[in-house]
Amino acid sequence: MGMPRSKARGANPRSLKVSDGFKSFVLDQLEELGDVMPKSMFGGVGLYRRGVFFGILRRDTLYLK
Repeated sequence: MGMPRSKARGANPRSLKVSDGFKSFVLDQLEELGDVMPKSMFGGVGLYRRGVFFGILRRDTLYLK
């Protein structure tokens, strides 16, 4: 048995999925840094600059290392 689905959102509460709109917004905000590369990571999106991991997008939230 898994966890019940959220009735308010209809989403899997364990999902790390990031909406396309949020991902685009964050990448636009980080554009001045240059060379920020998003990479899919366990359902979320890892953020790298010059090969160094510095943040992750998870459930439409930005976390910085």
